[in-house]
Amino acid sequence: MTTYNQSNERKQVDNGRVWKAGLLAIGAAVVANLVTFLILSALLELPADFPPLSVGAIAFLTALFTFVAVVVFAVVARVARRPIRTYRIIATVTFVISIIPNLLAAMNPASFPFPGGTSTAFLVLIVFHVVAFLVTVSILTTRTVRK
Repeated sequence: MTTYNQSNERKQVDNGRVWKAGLLAIGAAVVANLVTFLILSALLELPADFPPLSVGAIAFLTALFTFVAVVVFAVVARVARRPIRTYRIIATVTFVISIIPNLLAAMNPASFPFPGGTSTAFLVLIVFHVVAFLVTVSILTTRTVRK
């Protein structure tokens, strides 16, 4: 039986590891989203004319927003008393907010004037958010803990 260890919430971040872990998180999130895209492309009929569902857009936007997540983590690691816990909360809230536009677009694609924007396409974008969130938070909050 596993018991909750409150000391896990008080773990400190080794600031010397943040940027190395950040680069790993960026690369891993990009690769994970591209693999996810290949799998979903094989399983679903995705619109070819939907700009956010191109390999370049997926790679660029994942790298960009994962970089922003790394910067936020670096700041939180320096200023928060409980950096891991604080970052997980910030990341989760940001994740939830980030999928709201895609949920709204999936419910009514006509209200979002993207060429090729279908409910399925907007829902697939949410999958990319989930993948990037899980990979990034996992790497940043495990690879940077001071031992």
